[in-house]
Amino acid sequence: MKKEEKERLQEDDAFIKFVNRTWEKIVGRRRMFLALVAVLVIGLVAYVVAYTIVDRASDKALTQIDTAETLKEQEAALAQQPNSPDLLLKLGSAYARRGTKDDVQTAEGLLARALKHAKTDLQNGVISLALGKVKMDLGQSKAALELLEAALDNRHAAALYRSEANWHAGRCLEFLGRTDEAADRYRDIYAARESAGDIWVLLAQYRATKLRQAALE
Repeated sequence: MKKEEKERLQEDDAFIKFVNRTWEKIVGRRRMFLALVAVLVIGLVAYVVAYTIVDRASDKALTQIDTAETLKEQEAALAQQPNSPDLLLKLGSAYARRGTKDDVQTAEGLLARALKHAKTDLQNGVISLALGKVKMDLGQSKAALELLEAALDNRHAAALYRSEANWHAGRCLEFLGRTDEAADRYRDIYAARESAGDIWVLLAQYRATKLRQAALE
């Protein structure tokens, strides 16, 4: 092969390699762009599908919570959603209302689980109140008072149940022999008059009167 031909072939080969490299870069960038678009599209579709599934599951869960009325129905719903704080609260409260010793102990376990799985301030507050009342029924005044104080300290939820929680806290203080503090708690309830005439205001006035009478004896 002549020297001139060999040099031409080498130049052609270099040119071909340059064109190939350039094309590969263009194609590679295009592929990267298309891959990125594909990832974004797939991600968006996956998000929409996941959101729809979660939203439907959430709707189904709320439906189960709302429609489960009997203990059997609530237990069946809980078997499907064992960590649902709302279901645990509903079932625990139902057992607490029945009021036998075994039922109250069952309620304690369910409400403790509910508190563990609570996700919002509202759930924390309402469950703390419910568990505090159950602890009172079990004669655990100190533990009950701690839960009731936690419910009252929950500024996002306490407005919903302040009078009730304060009244039960007052009763705990009475059982613990802290009658002066209990009297103060009762006075706070009816002095605030957030809901004048409701049951907790009336009960607070009754207990405050009883404590005054006991102090005079």
